[in-house]
Amino acid sequence: MKLSIKNMVCPRCIIVVKQELEKIKLVAENVTLGEITFKEVLSDEHLTYLKNGLASHGFEVLDDRKAMIIEKVKNIIVSIIHSTEEVAIKRNFSDIIAEQIP
Repeated sequence: MKLSIKNMVCPRCIIVVKQELEKIKLVAENVTLGEITFKEVLSDEHLTYLKNGLASHGFEVLDDRKAMIIEKVKNIIVSIIHSTEEVAIKRNFSDIIAEQIP
C-alpha cells in the first residue's frame, strides 16, 4: 500500500514521518519525500491514527489522484533544485518529470 503525503519537502520531514510511524507502531517498507510504502493494507483505525499524527506536523494524506500528481511534481522539482548533479541542470524539468511519474 502506498500513501501520498502532502508537504514533505526535506529530509527532516522524512525523519518526522518515521518518528510518527514508530509512535503508532506501524512499520513502513519505505519512506521518501511525499510517499510512504507499506507491505500490507492499513486498517481504517491505523489510517486514522496516521492521518491525525501527520496532521499535527503539518502533513496530509492525499486521497485525490490529481492532488497526488501535483504533490509528486512538486517533490520532483524540489529534488532537482537541491540536486548538485549537472545532468539535472542541463535537462528540461518536463523531461525529468515525465520520466518519474508513471
